[in-house]
Amino acid sequence: MTKYITVRLPECYHCEMDKLIEKYGFTSRADVVKSALREFFQKYPETKIVLENGRFVNSNSDDYKPVSTDT
Repeated sequence: MTKYITVRLPECYHCEMDKLIEKYGFTSRADVVKSALREFFQKYPETKIVLENGRFVNSNSDDYKPVSTDT
């Protein structure tokens, strides 16, 4: 289940995100924020967010089951 949050940002951030949307083809401000968070989680692996099958998942979650690499 996906949970949503609301984030308040300074207006200057909105303007800069709009420039990124126009220049790089993001679909929305939310898309810009998600992309930035993906990069953040990759930079700081202690957050326990891992990439599996193209999705970021929380490896500390109670329902987390690692994808098997055995074939």
